[in-house]
Amino acid sequence: MANQQSPRSRYQVIAASVLPADVEEADRIAEALRHEGWPHASRSLVIREALARLSEDLLGKTTEETFRDFIDRRARRIPNVAGLPTARIDRQGAHAPSGLSDGRDVATDDRLWLNCGRCGKSLSVRVQDVQNKRTINCEACEKICRTSP
Repeated sequence: MANQQSPRSRYQVIAASVLPADVEEADRIAEALRHEGWPHASRSLVIREALARLSEDLLGKTTEETFRDFIDRRARRIPNVAGLPTARIDRQGAHAPSGLSDGRDVATDDRLWLNCGRCGKSLSVRVQDVQNKRTINCEACEKICRTSP
């Protein structure tokens, strides 16, 4: 009996940063599941199911395809605060947001238009330069981040 694990011990408790709206959405989905008869539906169940769906979506994709998928999906979800252009990417490459340059879309095979994660400034970056970064900031904000404790 000492070697048997309880069903709950197969899970690992982790901490994750989640926006309040995401918590509300997970709670709303869990409540809908409970209402329809899933008695133990919880925020954790909803997040585990979301991760399982993401894993299915990315199955068989290369790391570059995974990266591009994340950039594309994230760009569609980022709210356009104060009229700032949001990132867009397609299978052919990156396109400049409307309102930049002379109004024409600028396309290259390895560039991406997005916003600084700290100040919102529009940036054109090479995909190869940002593949291993968690956040992408402009040069001014990078300097601030490096000097901050």
